[in-house]
Amino acid sequence: MKKSIVAFSAAALLSGLFVSSASASTYTVKKGDTLTKIAKKYDLTVNKLKELNNLKSNTIYVNQKLVTSTSKAKKETTAAKATVSIKNEKIATYKVVAGDTLTKIANKHNLTLGELKQLNNLSSTVIKVGDTLIVSSSSTETIIDLPEEKKPSANTYENGPSIDKVIAEAKKVLGTPYSWAGSTPAGFDCSGFVYYAFKQAGYSISRHSSSTYYALGKKVSSPQRGDLVFFATGSNRSVINHLGIYLGDNQFIHASSSKGVMISSVNSSYYKSRLIGYKKLDF
Repeated sequence: MKKSIVAFSAAALLSGLFVSSASASTYTVKKGDTLTKIAKKYDLTVNKLKELNNLKSNTIYVNQKLVTSTSKAKKETTAAKATVSIKNEKIATYKVVAGDTLTKIANKHNLTLGELKQLNNLSSTVIKVGDTLIVSSSSTETIIDLPEEKKPSANTYENGPSIDKVIAEAKKVLGTPYSWAGSTPAGFDCSGFVYYAFKQAGYSISRHSSSTYYALGKKVSSPQRGDLVFFATGSNRSVINHLGIYLGDNQFIHASSSKGVMISSVNSSYYKSRLIGYKKLDF
């Protein structure tokens, strides 16, 4: 059965105390393209094309956007606005059934055998019934301006509402089902749950994605109750896409996509291998 998986990821690109304006030309990868063909088309070397796109290998995908030229203006010494780059990736998959071959699956989804192997990092044509294969992948990028940095006000973890109240509000909705983009007791996603718990406890907080909360937070080396804990649970272990509220004793409360609002251990085999770190929100 074919199904679509939509994963949202983000890399926080915070600007420093300068403005750098840039313009870039891009090319959308088509079926049959290779890095060599694209580089030749734009009078580039393969290494230069890989450098422009931060590529570590020669693997490219249909609909992938590649930078083919870039020009930067002179840096100025004025303060820049902080932004976050949100990468939205859409992936469609296919589950292998009896009688399937890579060639049949490639033909069914209008791909070449080589493209299908590249999409799934396959070195051979061996597949098994029940395997899940990626049959298409596309991504877009959105730049979001972050709020201007403000000096900490009196409404901090220490002087604001009790962090125990945040945790109490979070525990009130244990068992609430998961709902994409949900931020009410009718259903939560992970960031909507964090937003709800702090808001209910009296904190002034804006609704953001997991990656944006990570970009806005202050890094902590020794997590305390009420700090946020972040994970990368997707195929790319550098992309932050899940968070929860730390309870202490290696426990955290969060909105799981499979079980809804629940309490888990950061030391469980699943979460320990996907842990990114802890941040404290700066109100």
